[in-house]
Amino acid sequence: MARRRRLGRVVVDTSVVIRAARAFRQQPPKPNTPELRLVLTWRDDPEVFTWLYSQEILTEYREILSRLKVPRNAAGRFINLLGQCGEAVTEPATGEYSPDPKDDPFYHCALAGDADFIITDNTIKTHVIMMMTSGFMRRPYTTKSTT
Repeated sequence: MARRRRLGRVVVDTSVVIRAARAFRQQPPKPNTPELRLVLTWRDDPEVFTWLYSQEILTEYREILSRLKVPRNAAGRFINLLGQCGEAVTEPATGEYSPDPKDDPFYHCALAGDADFIITDNTIKTHVIMMMTSGFMRRPYTTKSTT
């Protein structure tokens, strides 16, 4: 298994990538959003955490970046960087973990990749779904305040 990084092994929900892309598209980019800071910090130093992904998650990232009209070269650089510096989970887990079946690939990836966190800004996911990794129940990390 790959070595652990400073903040551990992480699956990043598409909601975080969407908010980062929207913040980045502002002129000039506003890195004061937690989502954009997260992505830019990882881009500048991939040793901060291990970004776990599956092919299904990469496909979703590509589709959403295209739908948001992120320039193809910028989206391509992000996907390529993820492929070079992230860690592919080639055999994701199976099963139903979420009330929304479209979210299951993130849980599958997290379970199979021994993730420490799922980073999301979807508060429903944060409050409803518990993630099992390494035999422990852990809450997904959210970029939004839940108070």
